[in-house]
Amino acid sequence: MPDYDIDRLGDRAFEQLVVSLAAHVLGPGVQAFGDGADGGREATFDGPINWSSTTFEPSGQWSGYTVLQAKFHRHQRSPKDNATWLRKQIDTELDRWVAAMGKQTRTRAPQYLVIASNVRLSPVGVTGGIDTPTAHINARLTDPGDAVSELRIRDFRIWHADQICTYLDSNDAVRHAFPALLTVGDVLARVADHAPGPALPDLATKMRLHAGQCLRNEHWIRFSESGAAGQRAKLEEVGIDLPGSLTDTGDVGNYVTVRSTPVQTVAHIIGHGDAVLRRDLPDRIQQPHWVIIGGPGQGKSTLSSLIAQIYRAALLGRGPMTPDVSAMSRQPEKH
Repeated sequence: MPDYDIDRLGDRAFEQLVVSLAAHVLGPGVQAFGDGADGGREATFDGPINWSSTTFEPSGQWSGYTVLQAKFHRHQRSPKDNATWLRKQIDTELDRWVAAMGKQTRTRAPQYLVIASNVRLSPVGVTGGIDTPTAHINARLTDPGDAVSELRIRDFRIWHADQICTYLDSNDAVRHAFPALLTVGDVLARVADHAPGPALPDLATKMRLHAGQCLRNEHWIRFSESGAAGQRAKLEEVGIDLPGSLTDTGDVGNYVTVRSTPVQTVAHIIGHGDAVLRRDLPDRIQQPHWVIIGGPGQGKSTLSSLIAQIYRAALLGRGPMTPDVSAMSRQPEKH
């Protein structure tokens, strides 16, 4: 199962993703709510749901009014902290339902709830992961002393990040509607769809040929932004890794902290990129993107070209090369 980067979506796009998945998982009868006051609902479904025939979840049948809510967490931390955050979010929503039904500002309480969130929870059973918020919600729904029990919610499901990724695996149409979720495999599959069957074995050769052409054609540095219009030099001869300052922000109480760390810009970005591409690592990258900031002529374009050449050289290094491409592919390694 690919680790789709659903954290990149943001609040609104994540809500849209959840509603789209619900339409495929629960059925076409899902009613979506747009922007604005939605009464605690991203979508609703009124009717029977046979979980054993629609998802990979445990078997079971619902029949009644189901409310779907999306909870997007922007700053995820440890699985334990994520579980605590999710539990608080669900508590807040349950209390809002109690207050709304008491004031009659919502016309109908849910009989079933689906809570979807991008949080990643640990696989530890009973004391961690999905079991902790599940046990907490069950306790609130069945405690006669808790006003939430008066809502008479019959059952609920929590769609956490791993569950949502499972749904995405089996719903290509939904995944393809969100460019941020496309994988390398998706892109290659699209290429294969537009290539005749007999041409597929030649596809890798053509991709390498294209990379070699780019390596040749884009190894020039032009100095127009530095005030030397019309002058140029070979990237492999003048390109160097520049020192930079990595700025990171964090939260300490009510204050925002800023920390700067000296780095070699290209080396740091290449190393970071390698970690991002290996999304199966346990210490997965939470912030996969970097922005290089600098004034005109300070080397931003040169660094970007150098990074692109390094990746092209790495790709071409996996097979035979012409002598000129081989010579150019070795140059970025020296810088």
